[in-house]
Amino acid sequence: MKKILYIILLVFTTFSASAAENIDTLLVRAETYYTQKQYDSALNLYMQVYDQNLRSADLFYNIGNTHFKSDNLAQSILWYERALLLDPKHHEAQNNLAFVNARQIDKVEVLPSGIATQFFQSIYRFFSYTTWAVLSLIFLIVFLAALILFLFTQSVGIKKFAFGVGIFSLIVAILCFVCANAHNNMVKNNNDAIIMEATVTIKTEPAKTATDLVTVHEGLKVEFLKTHGEWANIRLLDGKEGWVKKDKVEKIK
Repeated sequence: MKKILYIILLVFTTFSASAAENIDTLLVRAETYYTQKQYDSALNLYMQVYDQNLRSADLFYNIGNTHFKSDNLAQSILWYERALLLDPKHHEAQNNLAFVNARQIDKVEVLPSGIATQFFQSIYRFFSYTTWAVLSLIFLIVFLAALILFLFTQSVGIKKFAFGVGIFSLIVAILCFVCANAHNNMVKNNNDAIIMEATVTIKTEPAKTATDLVTVHEGLKVEFLKTHGEWANIRLLDGKEGWVKKDKVEKIK
């Protein structure tokens, strides 16, 4: 039995190492193609990595760059948005997205949200989910250490110090946990999407004969609400709602 378990472990370890090496090789080759301005070849390799279920902000950022170099405006915006969904503090993706959005034809006025909502969003979007979760765990460990020190020390001064550190650490741990949960819900419930066609006419109803509501262009960010057959119900950032063919829009998540 032990031999079987050992063989299984050895095979699994070898397979994992081989898979990691394969991904690293693909990424190196993709970067080489990108440097040589062979963008189609680079994109093909990046997508092979993506197909192996690797999800990282850096990978999505590189895919966005490759699409941008190939003049695929909508695709570059889509992948920069995906990078920022994983890591809101990815400065390169932020800068490139702002640059590409400046080339986007439609300038839609965003409906303002409440001051409290904006403030809370600015906090939990400051770090990624993983960072908030790690911070929560660290401060929880500090709280437990302070609690142990408080319970077992005889010094009044140390007890006061441990009590203060413990309360502070517990509060921060809870706040970090709340931010991690909020960030996770933001990603999980994200319904944002990108218009993928050069020009798309939004209809008032899910039918070709329906009245035209407004014409939008590739790269515009919208909210994906629901589907009806081959149609998708979307909402613009200014609050207008309408229908487009599902293949004209792609969800960020």
